[in-house]
Amino acid sequence: MPATVATSLYHEFYDRQKAGESGEASSHWKAFSKNFEVVFDESGQIVKLKGYGFGGSDDSRLQARLTASIGNELQLQVLRWPGLRTEMRQARELVRRMGLFFSQDAFRQACTRSFLREHIAQLRVENILIIGDGHGILAALLHQEYPQANIFLIDLGATLFFQAWYLQRAFPDAVHLMANEIEDVRETAGFYYCPAEHLQDLRHVNFDLAINVASMQEMNMDTVRNYFTLLRRHSTHLFYCCNRLEKQLPDGTVTRFTEYPWKTDDKILVDEACPWHQFFAGRSAAANLRIFGWIPVPLLHRYDGIHWHRLVKLAK
Repeated sequence: MPATVATSLYHEFYDRQKAGESGEASSHWKAFSKNFEVVFDESGQIVKLKGYGFGGSDDSRLQARLTASIGNELQLQVLRWPGLRTEMRQARELVRRMGLFFSQDAFRQACTRSFLREHIAQLRVENILIIGDGHGILAALLHQEYPQANIFLIDLGATLFFQAWYLQRAFPDAVHLMANEIEDVRETAGFYYCPAEHLQDLRHVNFDLAINVASMQEMNMDTVRNYFTLLRRHSTHLFYCCNRLEKQLPDGTVTRFTEYPWKTDDKILVDEACPWHQFFAGRSAAANLRIFGWIPVPLLHRYDGIHWHRLVKLAK
């Protein structure tokens, strides 16, 4: 098996321990990560790769693909942004290069890129931090948008493996390094991976943009506070945060967006319900989307809680 970032993560977080044993994991991820499957054969070829709980972009079933197509088309009809359909076609090609398919999760990540492009057009983007990126689709989209930027990815080591695997597949010629291997990020743009278990390995880099989409809602509040401390310590200029207003974790812990450690002197630029995180298509026990407030729509469901997004200039 050739040495790569992905294989380094595999040896540390799959060979010597179970994915769910990380001390940094909340009860949510201790439960979900037990369903991860990463299997190599003797020649070093991947024979089974399955994540769980961070989007269905690796679900090869026809039913999943048809459902995603329906959901994505309905989102296009609801959003009606100029040029969005063309942008989705381009994003779909990139996701295919990663070896994934364009799920509803991938569609939402493409919407996130479109939103950020519009709202940070005047920002010089050199260093981007993404906290929790599932399969790495948002990082891929942002690398396509800002090819000269350094993209730092932080996640639980077992999940970070998936990002490294798929990003190296899509961008084999880009720089891919673990955080503890960094020498000079200014000279070499690329992807830098930092397991949440080893945050001490993250060099001091000032971040122009930090992003968290639908994963702080799955963390313990102490972990959320630690990340906000990290963002402010690294002089993060803009932070985009999209999470449920309230979510209960398996152990009964409740996380609330409004209780994240925002400061009164943070400058809020956007603060609203996220337009593309309001419904999804598929089989689910979640409440159906209703027309006129009372007619249920088959296969369309509202999330269990409102997703809110906020773009903010963080106070130092």
